[in-house]
Amino acid sequence: MNHRSEDAGAVEAGDVINKERTLLNLDGGSVIGLALSGGGIRSAAFNLGVLQALAAGKVMDKITYLSTVSGGGYIGSAYTWMKKALDKGEGFPFPLPSQLIVEKEPDARIKTKEKRLDWIRGHGHFLAPTAGMNIWAFIAALMRGMVVNLAVVLPIMFFLVSLLALPLDPTLDLFKPLVQSLNLQLESDAGIIPKAVYAHLTLGFGIGMLGMLMIFFILYGFVSQYNWPEGTRRFAQVAFGWFLWLTLATLIFGSLPLADQVMSNWVKTSSLSAFMGMVVSAVGWLTREEKQGGQTLQSAAIAIGLTVTCYIIFVCMYHYAHAWHNKNEIQNYIHLPLAVAVGLSLMANINRVSMHRFYRDRLREAFMPPEEIGSASCHSDIFSLSQLAVFDKEKQDKWVSVQKPYHILNTTLNTTNSTNPKWAGRGGENFIFSPLYCGSGATKYKETNKFADCKFSLATAMTISGAAVDPNNGVTRFGPLAFLMALLNVRLGYWCVNPKKESQILARFSGHSWPWWLVYMGREMLQAGLNEEQLHIHLSDGGQFENLGAYELIRRRCDLVIVGDSGADPDNTFDTLGNLVQKVRVDFGAEISIDTKPMFPKDEKTKICAQPYLVGTIHYEETKESKNKVGLLIYINTCLFDGLPECVLTYQRMHKEFPEQSTMDQFFDEPQFEAYRELGLRAGLRMLMDLHACLNPLPAPEFPSDADKPTQTASSMAETGSNGSKALPDWSKVNKNNAEVLKMFAGTELATRMQAIKNYFNG
Repeated sequence: MNHRSEDAGAVEAGDVINKERTLLNLDGGSVIGLALSGGGIRSAAFNLGVLQALAAGKVMDKITYLSTVSGGGYIGSAYTWMKKALDKGEGFPFPLPSQLIVEKEPDARIKTKEKRLDWIRGHGHFLAPTAGMNIWAFIAALMRGMVVNLAVVLPIMFFLVSLLALPLDPTLDLFKPLVQSLNLQLESDAGIIPKAVYAHLTLGFGIGMLGMLMIFFILYGFVSQYNWPEGTRRFAQVAFGWFLWLTLATLIFGSLPLADQVMSNWVKTSSLSAFMGMVVSAVGWLTREEKQGGQTLQSAAIAIGLTVTCYIIFVCMYHYAHAWHNKNEIQNYIHLPLAVAVGLSLMANINRVSMHRFYRDRLREAFMPPEEIGSASCHSDIFSLSQLAVFDKEKQDKWVSVQKPYHILNTTLNTTNSTNPKWAGRGGENFIFSPLYCGSGATKYKETNKFADCKFSLATAMTISGAAVDPNNGVTRFGPLAFLMALLNVRLGYWCVNPKKESQILARFSGHSWPWWLVYMGREMLQAGLNEEQLHIHLSDGGQFENLGAYELIRRRCDLVIVGDSGADPDNTFDTLGNLVQKVRVDFGAEISIDTKPMFPKDEKTKICAQPYLVGTIHYEETKESKNKVGLLIYINTCLFDGLPECVLTYQRMHKEFPEQSTMDQFFDEPQFEAYRELGLRAGLRMLMDLHACLNPLPAPEFPSDADKPTQTASSMAETGSNGSKALPDWSKVNKNNAEVLKMFAGTELATRMQAIKNYFNG
């Protein structure tokens, strides 16, 4: 399936960006991007506050691109949906505190906005939002996916394992000495290996393969004196690797009867309890707290435990298959499960029987509500990404304009098995959904209105971008863990057609599993065929590649990039920021320079930081069109700082881990949601106040004589705050070109609203 020709309609990243610039009328103008990071519901709450701050400063209209990841995509999609579908592109869709409102709006519109905010705030526990759609509904959906998946996978796995239990002449007792050395009680009529022909053959074949491999290694030493061609050497190295993998797999499956007999005898002699006691003691020792190396030992213990669990599953399958063979009952029971498995694999949709569908429905209900809040009717379920673009009335395949800010939703294309070393090492590549194009650098890009039979909705893209729980990504790339997660259908990822492999006929089937269910599940369980060359590709949470959402903005060489980061970072490692710095340097030749010291707490007891934002520079790689281009990066983060209201400080005193609570917590009550939203609002307002101070320094005081007048540099002017105090030194990075971008961003509107912002912030 990976040898199909590429789709002629797929284009490169440069073509995509050029089309965006044309429709956004960006030629010669400054490009400003806003990135909303991952972090689940906490990111949605915090970045809602950031959006409100930018709207209060009347600068949201200056944003060119909106790039979102995971939880940032929740609130970003809510903004895009409400602005386009509910407000017809007019105004800011959420309410502002009354003190920040300069231009009055009709009471009806204010009430509508307040209802929207109440709705989202009330869905902080969006996975179980109401009495009916409660935690039991969530558990039932999880169990449903498990049952359907197991009904497809288990019968086939059981059938294959049962082949090892086919009857064999009982005189073969090849492994009797081995068992006697284990002091096991042997049954005189069966021998150590149960009566299974393929079990003996498989294990014997595996031992033979291992012996052959040793011989090959020795022979390789004899012929190493010859200088073989590079192609021959590479072929030999790859062949040795595959042969070793096949040998180990054969030995493992061939050992199932031996393991079954060992475990059965241990149960009979009560040795199993002693063995389990040893295992528990070993795991306890490995996971003990150590100042150095404790994390490695704990990871090793978990890895061993998961590996043993997978092996025991196969041993149990063999045990029951062997028991049924002895009673001649397996033929009576295997046919119906196999028929059900085949039927489900042909009929069921792999994307809809996993937790993806349940997750999508809950996210859509929470963040893409109908115009009449609470109404059961809502077309957000079918609202396509391509509806954010305006087409020519006569030529529907020609774009006229696109909604601004241009929304990019980031996901991760799984490239675990890619032949490209960089993509294979990373395990993923950034894959975008946007109004004009969908795709990645690895798969090329396809027009959104022609991609996957035009079925991709904003809700689906938002859900894929937040599909954090999924096999073969990040920490779940460990084989046994990925196997168990896929087996139990604990997965939020999405299978879709490859943009560079798509054809119009195949696209009609891309939303359905037919006929590749078992292929999909096999790839996820066995970590095989997960790359950019397959007809169908696997997508998951964009944060598994880059969690800030700024990657695509830097690809587009934005003059100003604003990042709202709400990922959990209790140890102040700034790992997501470091990941962005590394990836854009490698991929785009862009160097980010930023100092994180101001965000370290001044007092560990109070956790108060000097500022909630950082200012850095982005030195872009030179091109023919642009030389020595330097952009600005404004990085807003969840941290405590002076000027926070009592409601936030009270919540922090009651919950000491705030604002670094785990992103695993996806059940926010109203106080928790409001604490993060207000934190984001205050952080954004603080940034705007300092920006205004940078652009509008106080007039120099009059002095009796020039001798008394101190020398003032451009840097010191930038540091002078509007309240007479020193503004933050980060703004000294602003050069002449950057200052012009910031002036365009702030415009005259920010100055007219500054007094209201200061009153609210200091009130």
